[in-house]
Amino acid sequence: MQEVLSNGCAGHTRATCDNLRGMHPPGKGTAGHAPTVPQVRITPKQAQRSLFAAAGRKRASEDCFGWSASLLFPLRGQKKRGRYIPFIHQVARLVARIASAEVPPLFGHILTCGDLVALHKLDAAQQAEAAAANKPPSLRPVNKGCNFLKWALKLAVRSGPALAAARKLEPLQSGLAKRGPEAFCHSLRALREQGYAILKTDFRNGFNAISRQAVLDAVQRLCPELTALMNLFYTVDGACFFAVDGVVEVILSAEGVRMGCPLGSFGFDLALQAVLERCAARNAGIVVRSLTDDCNLAVQLPSDPAEADATLVSLHGALEELAADAKDALDLELNLGKCALLLPPGHVAAPDGFAGMR
Repeated sequence: MQEVLSNGCAGHTRATCDNLRGMHPPGKGTAGHAPTVPQVRITPKQAQRSLFAAAGRKRASEDCFGWSASLLFPLRGQKKRGRYIPFIHQVARLVARIASAEVPPLFGHILTCGDLVALHKLDAAQQAEAAAANKPPSLRPVNKGCNFLKWALKLAVRSGPALAAARKLEPLQSGLAKRGPEAFCHSLRALREQGYAILKTDFRNGFNAISRQAVLDAVQRLCPELTALMNLFYTVDGACFFAVDGVVEVILSAEGVRMGCPLGSFGFDLALQAVLERCAARNAGIVVRSLTDDCNLAVQLPSDPAEADATLVSLHGALEELAADAKDALDLELNLGKCALLLPPGHVAAPDGFAGMR
């Protein structure tokens, strides 16, 4: 069977299924928190407005997930003609109740189920090189999930309390900021042009490996208005489906957060914030910048080679501190083989401590 499809997805083979199963560690037990403040409430009108907007944006999308919202597009014309549409009103009411955590606990089990899509991280040439070296494929296990849940969670993480919590993560994190990826890339480019060495880090299987309890604790601490929603969808094991040879395999998502889940990405960033703050506080001369699970450390290098080497040694020490703290607090493990040191123009060598990096 063809292992790589034209759209970048891994083939539905037994090897791919085993790879995905290995990326979902067993659960360690989670306990939700009792809400201490009024919870976010989304109205049906807000949900309906969001659904109509999404249907319009996604109509011509080539995104493999865009079709779900485009199904609602014909209803936009009905709205413009002033007709009453019972279906869209009922969908909006359901989405609003889910986003407000006003549904029975059984919904947590039902709506977290979803098909797994194994997306390749590498392009075709890199995949061929990895296969020639007998390395397993590098995959992103994206949980497509239920459309109603995805629509609801997007509304929740765009609520006032969630946006306020996201702003508190800046400037250390850009993952939840508006145009965050662009700002993140521009800031790193500017630092390098100013003579900074940039150490790019990579967490091994970050989304699935992070402690789910740490995520729940962080949301309770930094955005308690979403505690009930986190309890509903992240104190239960999510069933992920992957078909192999006509048989649907079930892989439980019991730890970490589901890749592709808006609430999961939100919780991941909130949980990582304390680790980044401690790293920045311990290393005053080092700039810490993160885009969700892509964390970077930067330090300005002196022109003197000996001083530059000493500065890079201190940067390596900060990396080791970050790795130990992330492991202890979040169960996250740095993949040193995928970390990379980018030196500014004029610097071509690095101390021995960086030998294992790209």
